[in-house]
Amino acid sequence: MAQQHGAVRSGGLSAEQAGAIAERLMRAERPVAITAYLGRNPAAVPALEALALACGIRVFEFTPWAMSISRDSPCFGGFDSAQALQGTDLGLLLDVDVPWLPRFASPDAATDWLQIDVDPLKKDFPMWGFAASLRLQADCATALAQIHQAVLARADAAFHQCVAARIAGWAGVNAERRRQVAAAAADPGRVGAISAAHLCALLGAAIAPEDIVVNEAIRNSPAVLTQIPRSVPGTLIGSAGGGLGYSGGMALGAKLAQPGRRVLQIVGDGGFHFSTPTSVYAVAQRERLPIFTVVLDNGGWQAVKEAVARAHPGGEAVSANDFQARLGGEHRHFEQVAMAFGAHGEAVADPAALPAAIARCLAAVDRGQAAVLNVAISPM
Repeated sequence: MAQQHGAVRSGGLSAEQAGAIAERLMRAERPVAITAYLGRNPAAVPALEALALACGIRVFEFTPWAMSISRDSPCFGGFDSAQALQGTDLGLLLDVDVPWLPRFASPDAATDWLQIDVDPLKKDFPMWGFAASLRLQADCATALAQIHQAVLARADAAFHQCVAARIAGWAGVNAERRRQVAAAAADPGRVGAISAAHLCALLGAAIAPEDIVVNEAIRNSPAVLTQIPRSVPGTLIGSAGGGLGYSGGMALGAKLAQPGRRVLQIVGDGGFHFSTPTSVYAVAQRERLPIFTVVLDNGGWQAVKEAVARAHPGGEAVSANDFQARLGGEHRHFEQVAMAFGAHGEAVADPAALPAAIARCLAAVDRGQAAVLNVAISPM
């Protein structure tokens, strides 16, 4: 086991290191890469896509807080990194803190893992134990481009044909993933219990590829990630740590940095509580930062409920269906908080009313007015 925990080497990649990794990738028959925040450097996205296409690398994003590969790429494998672990002979950990959850997934013992990260030591983590035979501190945009050039210098026609066949073999899996996403979007839910997938699909169809999505949907993040596909670097922002309530201020910052793009903030009702919304929309009004906030109101903190149920599946909370995680009251007019500061606000409980409500909110944003859409999704 000692050989699976290689020493950390600081600095960028030397020509020898880039060449050695290139040769290992070219020998691999089922290479994969797992990342979470590589895309926070926009230049790293095309570097990863080019290397993935050149070597036939299946790329997974696990709990991403930046888009690291276009959703249109044939090499994009989705967000379930557990699918990357079985049968893989060579894996790349690229700018990722938690590549999988060991309680629910385990890699093959024979898989050789290589790590390239801005912080391979994870110096601020009390414990970090994901095995890798080689750990390199480097900027992925530069390192992956170096490896790509090393691959191109060594590749012959036979290698290119092998890679092309490998990528073509993923067509069926990719098509099935898209079919499942479309099926989820097609179910609107019902009055008072709108499907989060359906809502996010409508939002995804209504915004432009360059618009920025700030994702604090927590337990509904899979709906955001799958139904609002991002293919332009810098158009997805998620949590880099901390706690609930960050997305309001982050959306304002994104709009300040990119005034020519729409900024869509998607937040759970619990997270909205923690975001100090009066301050958010007061600043939006004063500084003329029209953000579009969609509140997913499921009546409480779903993550708290699920955590308690996992820790104590036979406990009193589960038997009583009471997790001390529900928001009180029948009426939660989150939109009215924003309206008090000049924002456009709407509440929707009927899925049939969603398209028109989304259009009105976007029209408000386009004329310089912040907007909040409070949506009653399936209760927790």
